[in-house]
Amino acid sequence: MPRARFALILVLAAALAGCDREAPKPPPAPAPAKSAPHVKEAPPQAEAPPPPPVDLAGLDEDAALVALMKHEVTNDGDADQQALARFAPADADTLLAKPVALLPDYLRPTAATAAAELAQSSLQLVEQQVPADIREAIRAKGKVKVLVVESCGADVGAAVGVPNDYDEGSAQQYLDQARFDAALERETLKPLALPADFRDVEGDRESIAALNRQLFELHGSGATRDILVVLDLSAGCTVEERPVTLVTDPPYESLRILPAFYFTVCGQRAEDPWSPEQCRWWETVTQPQTMGEGTYYYVAKWPDGLEKRGRFVIDDLVTEAVEEGHDTLTLDIR
Repeated sequence: MPRARFALILVLAAALAGCDREAPKPPPAPAPAKSAPHVKEAPPQAEAPPPPPVDLAGLDEDAALVALMKHEVTNDGDADQQALARFAPADADTLLAKPVALLPDYLRPTAATAAAELAQSSLQLVEQQVPADIREAIRAKGKVKVLVVESCGADVGAAVGVPNDYDEGSAQQYLDQARFDAALERETLKPLALPADFRDVEGDRESIAALNRQLFELHGSGATRDILVVLDLSAGCTVEERPVTLVTDPPYESLRILPAFYFTVCGQRAEDPWSPEQCRWWETVTQPQTMGEGTYYYVAKWPDGLEKRGRFVIDDLVTEAVEEGHDTLTLDIR
């Protein structure tokens, strides 16, 4: 075979072999950069302030917080919030044998292993929190009314629009008390103070057992027809907070924020609710913050001397963006 023809055959063979190969894939396109969610300034309020939702005059700070939270939870149309402020009827077998069934679906773990562990631990929690003679009385009566408190601490973000770690998480104890007061009121009973260690999950829940003893004595005195029980099924709690950085364009020199709930409190108790000296819940933003859904008041100052104050709203779309990984919120307040 002539050399030239042999070379041609080799070229053709190489070309045919190349037809069997896949074309090289282009490099993957870079993922689009996530844009920071923008939070717009809320419309200004009317010149005349709205009437106060509840009269806080003459109340000390603790009582004022509880009173306003009680108003908020009793007037909330959300069924889940209402359930947390009411003694609900239950049969004795459910409380004593299947207490985990008293939890609403959204508070139960979805993983099978975790659900089984909670079902088992809830039996021990009932034994710790409901003294033996009260359990026997419930078994004999066949029914009971139970106030199941919110697992792993009261969620003040969902209830009153205050981030759960705001003011070092102090608001949760007031929300527990407000819900308890509302539940007692619905039973035509006077308020009872929750023990200071009500949420002490490290102990054996002696404080809740003592509280249930008080409620049982009310039943024994005829103050209530039903046996009332408070139950905390918190177990294996973990907290996941997603702090975000607040920015403005142009960048602020200083920024103070205040959840609307506290602005309402200070609006009745302070001569000037905008003053951090008169309203102690104002926080200066110096680092990433947890921002829950709700309305916030702000006082901002820029390097050119401009100072503004007003409101902005964190809505569900913004909170969803934060949950998806956004770590910056741009406040459109200038």
